Order: sequence, then structure tokens, then C-alpha cells
Amino acid sequence: MTVSILSLATKVPEASLNRETFVQRLQNHLSLSPEEAHFLKKVVRGTSIEKRHSVVADMFNPDSFPSVGQETSARSLLYQSVAPALAEDVSRAAVESWGGNVEAITHVISVSCTGCIAPGIEFLLVDRLGLSRSVERLGINFMGCFGAFKGLAVAKALALENPKNRVLLVCTELCSLHFQHASTKETLVANSLFGDGAAAVVVGALATSNEKPLLSLKGQASLALPGSLDLMTWSVGDTGFKMELSPKVPEAIGEYIVPFSKKLAAPHTDFHECTFAVHPGGRAIVETVAKACSLNESQLEASWSVLRQYGNMSSPTFLFVLDEVLKKKSDSPWVLGLGFGPGLSIEGLLLKRE
Repeated sequence: MTVSILSLATKVPEASLNRETFVQRLQNHLSLSPEEAHFLKKVVRGTSIEKRHSVVADMFNPDSFPSVGQETSARSLLYQSVAPALAEDVSRAAVESWGGNVEAITHVISVSCTGCIAPGIEFLLVDRLGLSRSVERLGINFMGCFGAFKGLAVAKALALENPKNRVLLVCTELCSLHFQHASTKETLVANSLFGDGAAAVVVGALATSNEKPLLSLKGQASLALPGSLDLMTWSVGDTGFKMELSPKVPEAIGEYIVPFSKKLAAPHTDFHECTFAVHPGGRAIVETVAKACSLNESQLEASWSVLRQYGNMSSPTFLFVLDEVLKKKSDSPWVLGLGFGPGLSIEGLLLKRE
């Protein structure tokens, strides 16, 4: 029984900052020394990110964003007031693109790691979208950048359970709410990588004549890298959630990515024949995958495009990459999805264009 992504929608907040404006405002906001300012400019250039979006129109304005010393609760209130609306907008777009009756949605899954509310987004969407009161709900929280992979794995299992099931999966992340008011090198790097966004898909098996499958879900895999617990962490602090990234992350990924990719693709195709949909957690990660797997530029074009336009938006980023993949022609129908997150974990999906 074939399970497919039946629709896909993406959305970002209207407010955005280009690279030059981001550097200038961050430099002024933190009153960086000449040495710190030079480091920041070097880091931001090195990310390849040209623009990022935020739910906060001016994240460097204390009147609209929690100022120095304000606790996590202030940021959580912003999340509660903004995240459900963004999730609703992108979910509504996915449902409209799917074209089915909203009451035919049997399950709704919400993925997020940048905020947590109860009742969760998956519950709030019942009223906001007009879903059935008996819809099954699940929240997948705090899994980081590979959250969409876990969401799709669960959606696939639910679709296989009953061919009539239609699963709405929405990933909503407001990374900018966890901006840190500090000028350490680690913090400047983390502040330079992330943006806000949301993406949603409808997943189901045995597509009807009225449905238009985009990608079928053919395989999935996960690998917890040994000795990697301190390489990428995401913890709750007094001033928002704090990301800790080791410069050893690309090296660790590079050591395992080839055998992982080969094994995932092997039952169906040679992994070198695939379009790669790599979660662009950062420039170094994409470059590491490209080098280790001997990929040409076109195989990673979608990942580079998303990184330039949006930065790392955590869990929805992979769905943005899939959206870019679908916009581009390819000689091969196979798409190899790769994501990375706290653990350190490599997550993979093998998909096929319909």
C-alpha cells in the first residue's frame, strides 16, 4: 500500500531582515567591540543566509521583544499569541491544496520545539480549521530540526493503519523568540543561523481520483551517533531556549552519512541517482554532505536555495526543501531526505516523485 504526501504548503512571517541589516542591527544592539563586530560579519557571510523572517517586526526593539533579563515566560507568551495563527494559515493552505473535505482529516499532528502550550496547536486547530471533534491529535515537541521526519514517520504509520485515514501534519517554529542578548562567539553563531517559518502536509494511502500525490514515502531510517551527546543540545534557560552547537557536528555527520544514505536508498536505487533534500542546518553541514557523498551542485540545489532565502527554521525547513525539490525538474524520481538534530541523530527518508 502506497502512502503519499498529498499536499504541501509553506509560510513565513511577513517581517524579514536581509543579511546587511541583520548584521548592522545586531552589532548596534549588542554594542559589539571592533573585534566582535568583525567576527560577526565573518560568521554571517559564512552562513550563506541572505534573508530571514521573524514574527517580531523588530527583534532588536525592547518594546516588541523581551529585553535583557526578561525570563522565558515573556517569550512563551509571544509564542502562545503568534504560533497558533501561523500554524492555522499554513494548515489551511495545505488542506485547500489537497482539495478534500476538512472533516475527512482523521488525525492532526503538530511539531514544534520553540514553544510549548497546552492545549497544544494540534488541539487548537480543531476549532480554527473546523476539523471533526473526534479527530485524533498528537503533539511532537522539542525534537529539534528533525521533527518533520518523525512527524512524517508517524503520519505514514497512521495512513497504513487504514487507507481512509488522512493525516494533517504541521511544523511551526519561532526560532527568533530565543534570540540571546550575549556577544560570546557561540551565541553570535547561534543567533546568525535561525529564522521563523511553518509548513504543513496532508498524508494518506491509496490516493483517490480526486487527489494528486506529490511524493510517496518509500523508506525511513534513523541513526543515533555514538559519543555525540554534547555536540548539539537544545535546553530551556532563564532567557529562552538555548542552542549549543559544537564545530565538530559536520565532522561527525561526514563520518556516517555515506553508509547511512547507501543503506536507505539501496532497496530501490543507487543513492548517487537521487536528488538530495538535505536539511540545511548550516552551510558547513550541506558542504559536508556534498563532499562525502560526491554530489553535484544540482543534487543539492533545493537545500541551498532554502538556506539562502530563509536560514534554518528548525523542523519545517525540510518541508521547505521538499517544496523546492518539487518545483525543479529531475531525471530521477528518487529523493533522499536527510535531517540532523540533537542526539546527535541522522534521520532519513526515501521519497519518490509521483
